[in-house]
Amino acid sequence: MKIKFIFALLAFVFFGCGDGQIFGNVICDTAPSANPISGMDPLEVTFTENAQGAVGYLWSFGDLNTSTEENPVHTFQLLDPNVNQQYTVTLRAFGINESFADCPSISITVESSQ
Repeated sequence: MKIKFIFALLAFVFFGCGDGQIFGNVICDTAPSANPISGMDPLEVTFTENAQGAVGYLWSFGDLNTSTEENPVHTFQLLDPNVNQQYTVTLRAFGINESFADCPSISITVESSQ
C-alpha cells in the first residue's frame, strides 16, 4: 500500500494535473501552427503539430474531414460561395500507454471570392 502511494505521489509530481492539457507523457500547451490562417476560397492550409511526446494524431478540420497525418495539408471550401466561413481545427495528440492531449484549437477563415 505504501509503495502505491509513493508511486502515485511521484507521478503527480512529475506529470501534475495542470490545466487539462497534459495527460501522461503527451504535452500540448500551444496551438499547432497553420499557414495560411485565412484566404480566398478554396484555401489550402498546411498544419504543423507542436505536441511533445506524441506518436499519433487526430486532426478535425471543422468541415467533417479528419486526418491522422502528423503535419497534414487540407483544402477548405465554402459551403456557400457568397458567405465567408470560419472553421475551428482541433488536434488530439496520442502518446504511448493510451495517453493523449487535446491541443488548443486554431481558427481558419475562408473568404468568398464573390
